[in-house]
Amino acid sequence: MKIQHILTILITMIFVCSLSTTSAQPIPQREWLVWSPDGTQIATVLSEEVVIWDVATQSILQRIQTFRPDDHIVQLEWSLDNRIALAFTDSSVGIWNSNDGKLITWLEIEQDSHVHQESISTLAWSPDGRFLVSGAFAEGYAVWDTQDYSLYNQVYTYTARDIVFTDDEHFILAMGSGVVSYHVDASSTDSNLKEILFINPFNSEHPLGNGSLHVLKYNTTNEFIIAATSAGEVFVWGIQQNELTHIFTVEDGFPWQVELVTVNDNPQFLLPDGGFSWATEILSINDDILTFIDEERIVQRYNIFTGEQIETDVIPDLHRAAGWSPLGGRIAYLTSGSSEDDIQLEIDVIFSEIEDIQRLLSACGIEDNMDMESVIDADEILAQLPTSSPVSCNDEIVALVSAYNDTN
Repeated sequence: MKIQHILTILITMIFVCSLSTTSAQPIPQREWLVWSPDGTQIATVLSEEVVIWDVATQSILQRIQTFRPDDHIVQLEWSLDNRIALAFTDSSVGIWNSNDGKLITWLEIEQDSHVHQESISTLAWSPDGRFLVSGAFAEGYAVWDTQDYSLYNQVYTYTARDIVFTDDEHFILAMGSGVVSYHVDASSTDSNLKEILFINPFNSEHPLGNGSLHVLKYNTTNEFIIAATSAGEVFVWGIQQNELTHIFTVEDGFPWQVELVTVNDNPQFLLPDGGFSWATEILSINDDILTFIDEERIVQRYNIFTGEQIETDVIPDLHRAAGWSPLGGRIAYLTSGSSEDDIQLEIDVIFSEIEDIQRLLSACGIEDNMDMESVIDADEILAQLPTSSPVSCNDEIVALVSAYNDTN
C-alpha cells in the first residue's frame, strides 16, 4: 500500500472519529444563488423555496415549493437536462424538474447505511446526467444511477467536501486531507478508488482546521482543476500533466460558509447566520484568473499560475446572495426585499477589459488573438464561435463586449 494512501486513511480516521461525538446543531437559513450550466437560468434559494429566474429578462419563471419548513436547503446542483438536485439539513436528497417545478423523486438511503448521517456537503452530476454523487462531511459519499434513481454504490471511508466530474465515468473528490480520483463503471456494480492525486500538506497537523480542502473547480478551458482551503491555500492540478503544477496562498483566506467551533471539547460545524458560501457561489475560475468575493464585498482576483493578485473592485449594494455565471464574466445577486415575495435580481459585468474578453474568447474556443479596436463588433466575434463552444458563450460575449464599448 502506498505511503500516501496510508496517510490519507489515517488522517480521515482522525477526522471521522473526532466528529463522532458531536452533538447536532440547528443550521440557520441561508440565501444563495446558482446559475444553470448553460447560463440561461438562475436558481435562488430562500429557506425551503427555490426560485427559478430567466437571465435574459431577469423575471421569475418558476417557484419550486419543497414544503419542508423544518429542513432548509444546504446544496443545489443543476444537471444539463434541467433537473435540480436539492439536499436538505436532514441529509435527504430530492430531484425536481426546473421547467415545471415538480418533484421527480426522493433518493432513498437504506436505514442501516452509515452514509449521509452527517450534513451533505456536495452534489455533482456527471456530464451525461447518468450519475449523481452526493457526499457528506464525515460519512463518505453515495453514487446514484439517475436512470432509475437507485443507489449505485456507497463508500463509507472518506470525507466528501467537494466533487467534480472529469468525464461521464470519472470524478475527483476533495476529502479534506487530499484529492482522490474515482472511476465509475456503469457496466459493473462497484466504484473503485482509482488514484490519490495529492495529499494536502497544510492538513497534516490540523485535520479539522482551516487546512482542509473544501472546494474543487475547473478553469474555463477544463485544463486545470483548482483545489482550495478556507485558509487560502490554492492547489492547481494540471489534467494533461497529471501533476500539481502550482501552489499559492490568497491573503487573508476565503470567506467560508462553515465555522468550526468547540463545545465541551467536541468539534462542531456551524453555519453562520448570514454571508456567502465561497465554495459554490462566489468563487470563479475564468481561464487563468481566480475571482472571489471577500467578506467586505470586495471582488478579488489572482492569477492561478503566478499567485499574483491582479486587481480588486467593490460590488455596490450587494446585500444578499451572489453567484458567478458559468464562464465567470458576469455576477448575479439579489437586492432589496425582506421576503420571497419582493426579491429582485440584478446581473452585472464587473471586469470588461481587453484581457477579460480575450480570456472569455479562449474559453469559448476562439484561439486567435483578435485585433481589438476601441469599439468591438460582437457579431464578428460570434460568427467565429465553434459549434462545440459552451452554450453560455453567446450571452457572455455580448454582455462583456457591450460593457467594454460603453466604457470606451
